[in-house]
Amino acid sequence: MKAHNAKKYLRAAVLLAVAVYGGHIPTQAQTLTTIWSFTGSNGDGEYPYPHGHLVFDSNGAMYGTTAGGGTSYNGTVFQLIPPTVSGGAWTENVLYRFTGGSDGRQPSTGVVFGQDGALYGTTYNGGGTPQACGGGCGVVFKLTPPGVAGGAWTQSVLYAFQGVFDGQAPGQVVFGPNARYTVRLLLADLLLVPVGGLAAAPSFS
Repeated sequence: MKAHNAKKYLRAAVLLAVAVYGGHIPTQAQTLTTIWSFTGSNGDGEYPYPHGHLVFDSNGAMYGTTAGGGTSYNGTVFQLIPPTVSGGAWTENVLYRFTGGSDGRQPSTGVVFGQDGALYGTTYNGGGTPQACGGGCGVVFKLTPPGVAGGAWTQSVLYAFQGVFDGQAPGQVVFGPNARYTVRLLLADLLLVPVGGLAAAPSFS
């Protein structure tokens, strides 16, 4: 998806049903509550696509991605911290703003937590292979939390797609046994095996 195609969609807000947040869906009618609206300005993200899932940490903070906004409209990874009092406002922290170069562009499918506490995800475009995909074929990335409270998260690219044998525009990351993780592609699943903390050459499952 090109950045300009995202303009076709209405600016999105994160909508959260109380029942979903609680982990179950009772039979009675539910109330949907808007807990955060993205602005797409001043470094904030926009377009958190509905197929981009959200994950929570042990403190109840929520993590996800926006395909737009951030730096030059390349997308963000965000954190939403719940209020300390009932009915209070959630607080957003933008953990990473993609530059659109080798680090990727337009993360659209959310993030997942690894066993190491880092966040893992993919970008639809970017990655340093513009000749193959007209702007890059997408990457698998890792966001490592800071060593001290309030520090910056560190982004690293685990794999950059070439757009030939390995596909392009990767989807959701799914972890399996032995810290292996699978990246959903349109026609196949790409299995990446960590070697020394980084992904080895891909093998198809």
